[in-house]
Amino acid sequence: MIYVILLRGFNTGKIRVKKDELAQLVESLGFNQYQLILNTGNIIIQTNEDKDDVLDKVLERLSKHFNQEISGIIKTKEEITYYKNHIKDMNDNETHYVSFISSDIIEELKTVFNEHNSENTEKLFVIKDVLYWITPKGYTLKGFGNVVLSKKKYKTYVTTRNINTLIKIYEAMQHD
Repeated sequence: MIYVILLRGFNTGKIRVKKDELAQLVESLGFNQYQLILNTGNIIIQTNEDKDDVLDKVLERLSKHFNQEISGIIKTKEEITYYKNHIKDMNDNETHYVSFISSDIIEELKTVFNEHNSENTEKLFVIKDVLYWITPKGYTLKGFGNVVLSKKKYKTYVTTRNINTLIKIYEAMQHD
């Protein structure tokens, strides 16, 4: 199986890690077939281990190493392909994101979106079990983004990637 682990908050806040250090941590768990995509906590792992076991191992090791709780979400190659195939056409004035969610809070987040989109500047679509969010350029940390990306309440449940990052992950998974 090919999985991608999407770590929450790597190299965007308090947790700073170089690719070499993250690679050593992944290798210390016995994963030899892996790839790191960008430097924002995207780990593609090829293994025969169970999906949840892989995520638990990685999060436990990283939490111990950084001496704080690390959260993340794991998806299969098939899931990433599905999301990628549902990307909307983009224009130069928009930024597109996929918010990966680890619990059943999609309805709550849709309500939050509606409460913070009074100007109808943003768009939100549910694609299977993720939120596909489109916002005007420069608006990411306003409105919905301000709530979901910065509120502690959602830290362990949501991790968001720019659509370009999702495409890079998808492309890398095609080569494994």
